[in-house]
Amino acid sequence: MNNSLSLKVLVDQLANFRKEQSLTQAELASLLNLPQSYVAKIESGKTDLRTTKLIEIARVLGLEVMLIPKDHLYLVNQVLTEDDIELEKQQKRTSMYEPDELEDE
Repeated sequence: MNNSLSLKVLVDQLANFRKEQSLTQAELASLLNLPQSYVAKIESGKTDLRTTKLIEIARVLGLEVMLIPKDHLYLVNQVLTEDDIELEKQQKRTSMYEPDELEDE
């Protein structure tokens, strides 16, 4: 994978996390004290994402940037997949047992 393709994948993932949190580009920009146009340029690939901005954007979205040795990528992906599966199971269990109404009302 070449560098520009890797950056595109990373930027797409950031945009997806932003959307999953129901944040608009303008809202994210406001949290970062940046113009909305700058966020749009990053997400469209029209401007290069500096490392400092990458870290700042990630942290605002509740993410952390880390370097992982290539030899460990498979293991990290396995852990993340297992975490996703466990989270889905917990959400299903929680939604099954929510009370319909509070008895005190």
